[in-house]
Amino acid sequence: HAEKIECFYRLWVLKESYIKAIGKGFSCPLDSFYIADNPSNCSLVYTAEKELNWIFKSYSFPEGYKSAVCAKTGTLFKNPIVLYGHDVLNA
Repeated sequence: HAEKIECFYRLWVLKESYIKAIGKGFSCPLDSFYIADNPSNCSLVYTAEKELNWIFKSYSFPEGYKSAVCAKTGTLFKNPIVLYGHDVLNA
């Protein structure tokens, strides 16, 4: 059961990163595309019209938080810098 929940959140943040990257946000139905994940983090996005190459990277943080970023080209950070609200406010 815990593995299914982990998979759900991983997929959720990958999809969320894609809809933000294309500028549509949640006006883009999450069931209108799917992400074919692979070990190299270079995934494919499939839509009804075509296959799109995107680079994805997912991250796990303490307390069970997840995040993901994607881009059409380039490389993505291996280790992101984590800033908490109090860090930003006290800077």
